[in-house]
Amino acid sequence: MPLITVHILTKAIEQKLAITTMEARRYADMVLDLFGFDDFVLDNLLDNNDRRLFYLLEEKGLVKSQREEFVLYDGRTWRIHSWQLQRLTIVDEVKPLIHGIMASHQRGKTIYTSLPDRLWTMRKQPSSQ
Repeated sequence: MPLITVHILTKAIEQKLAITTMEARRYADMVLDLFGFDDFVLDNLLDNNDRRLFYLLEEKGLVKSQREEFVLYDGRTWRIHSWQLQRLTIVDEVKPLIHGIMASHQRGKTIYTSLPDRLWTMRKQPSSQ
């Protein structure tokens, strides 16, 4: 599964919702804070504002709602509502961005190679006695 970074999700939200980068970044931060390192989040963890955002993102295909039902030992039905991050849809939305990043890495331009030499320091080795 592809890794969804804040930058990638920001670009996907910006493109899908046709909003500013700043607003998309705020939404991306909210979404990733709720999902954490998982692909799903339980609906009961969301407040009304979060839920509204998730419904909007669901319309655009970036998240998906799910509902599961379980029968408890006493015969009652337990329902769980959750949201799933649609990683492949998000990545498809920003493929040109990802290809640009990958192409620059293939040319040897990484964050490390782009830093000026003066920022690199060497740790002092302890003197041997």
